[in-house]
Amino acid sequence: MWVDVDTAITVPVNIAALINDSDFKTIDEGIAFDEAGMDLNWNFITTAGVITQTNVTPTTGGGDYDWTHGGNGMYNLGMPAHSGASINNDAEGFGWFSGIATAVLPFSGPIVGFRAAAVNNDLIDSGTSLAKASVCTEARLAELSAANLPADIDAILVNTQGLTFKKNTAFNNFSFTMRDSNGDALTGETVTGQVSLDGGNYTNLANAVSEIQTSGTYKVNLAAADLNSTVGLIKFTSTNAKTRTFFFVTVT
Repeated sequence: MWVDVDTAITVPVNIAALINDSDFKTIDEGIAFDEAGMDLNWNFITTAGVITQTNVTPTTGGGDYDWTHGGNGMYNLGMPAHSGASINNDAEGFGWFSGIATAVLPFSGPIVGFRAAAVNNDLIDSGTSLAKASVCTEARLAELSAANLPADIDAILVNTQGLTFKKNTAFNNFSFTMRDSNGDALTGETVTGQVSLDGGNYTNLANAVSEIQTSGTYKVNLAAADLNSTVGLIKFTSTNAKTRTFFFVTVT
């Protein structure tokens, strides 16, 4: 569990119900703040790894460390933000109680994380938390600029499609999609295919480009001469579509 640092809080004392030490099964709901044999310790580890243990004397009736029964043998202890006699909620880290009392078995509490309220608000409490903002929902997508989406898609299509071919060896039915400025597939385009070998000037591909049915997807048979280089760029252009460029390397 996480709580805000630098504020007065109430911390669970035990992670499971306190059990009577006479029969090892009866839940004890009557443990008082000044129970005989009470020895309560606050264990704390900072984010820097510094470990401390501080003895705490429970109080009642408005003290710094009021002991309360939450029900069914579960107990809590108040902790001030500052100026307490022994412990305070004034540092980020992780803490838990451990203790003994005459009438019950030894006990310990859950580990509690302490961090800035702003962090808890962003990650847990807020309706517009960082955790929620990281989820890609329809509402989140609607917040994106429609004008930027086509450019982003085009950049992905152009820059991330590295290909590998066998050098100086024909490759049939190389397929790709021609898209308009909105990122939609364009049908009926007359597409020109060109290739640049090892950084040279673009020259036309040996074979013509044709459309696969009326789909906006096109294909071309790459001739051996089109792939006779160590690296290259294949470029497809048409009147209405965005230019498509594919970088490739060859292996022998």
